[in-house]
Amino acid sequence: VIAGCSKEENADRCRVSVSIDTGTYTCKSIDPEESKVTDISIMVFDEYGRAEATAWLTGNTSRPYSMTLTSGRKYRFVACVNFGYRINLDHASALTGIKYHMAYPDEYRNGIPMYADTGYILVKDACQVHMKLTRLMSKISIRMDRSRLSKDVEMIVAGIRIGNCPKHTSVFKDNAVN
Repeated sequence: VIAGCSKEENADRCRVSVSIDTGTYTCKSIDPEESKVTDISIMVFDEYGRAEATAWLTGNTSRPYSMTLTSGRKYRFVACVNFGYRINLDHASALTGIKYHMAYPDEYRNGIPMYADTGYILVKDACQVHMKLTRLMSKISIRMDRSRLSKDVEMIVAGIRIGNCPKHTSVFKDNAVN
């Protein structure tokens, strides 16, 4: 998520434009859905942790979202991406209670769930904020060494079993094995 400010007529207010940045992938086995974004919950908290602005974007999430904030104050920008529902909190302390319940592999259909958090940053005129999205799910790639096989040998993988996958993850606090 990228945010930039432009000065308004009122000297202590600035317009913040927020847009999503899913990053660039360079791996050979890129999944076409890796950067798919179906919904974004954006939350902005003031320096005391109170909710200052919220938004839930669906559909064309590539368009920037604008909001007006007070210039010269500290804000925390938080985003939850591809959760499938709006997250609307009154205070930043409630962020640690957000858990994402996973259902492998169904979640890939709506895009990989991701989140971003800037921590508290000072917002001034002509400022820009960049939020790097972090995945909540790991990508698992399987590679088979076929160097010792003849070219005409085919391999059919009937299934792969991966155990001990978590059923949920805490988004804004450390996770531990249950």
